[in-house]
Amino acid sequence: MRFGVYLPTFAWADLTFEQAARVKIFARKAEDLGFDALWVAEHFLVAPGLYSTVWMSPLLCLAHAASVTRHIRLATGLLILPYYHPVTLAREIQTLHHLSNGRFVLGVGPGWDEHEFESLGMRLAERGRRTDEIRQRPGPLLPLRARLHRPAPRFSRAVGGRWIEDRDRAVA
Repeated sequence: MRFGVYLPTFAWADLTFEQAARVKIFARKAEDLGFDALWVAEHFLVAPGLYSTVWMSPLLCLAHAASVTRHIRLATGLLILPYYHPVTLAREIQTLHHLSNGRFVLGVGPGWDEHEFESLGMRLAERGRRTDEIRQRPGPLLPLRARLHRPAPRFSRAVGGRWIEDRDRAVA
């Protein structure tokens, strides 16, 4: 059996530099204690009645944890896929994958918080279709697993979707 732990990436309204620095301390301690993975959450608005904080950027926090650890896996649980453009997300994932020496685990979901979607100029009703478009398209994000194992993956694709259109984009 393997055990993971959530990295405390809370971004309280009064977040200090010292509190943010605890991410690296916690990551090192979790690895020293033998945990298998560090997990991060993603929400950038408070949801009254559910949680009273937001979280720092999940991918940036994992990159920070990668810089101070050697073996523990680094996982998103979950990254809200429709919040991202697949080209920029693929680049961030690929960068984190390589900076962590292959320890990154990607968990994605469609999201649920209507206020977060509205703040991004999106409709909650479109989240499933947006998620499917990103997951199913032959472009940059998936099948990401195969690309992550290549030393210098590149892709170029002219694909148009309902929400996202790529024209000769490349990420290396």
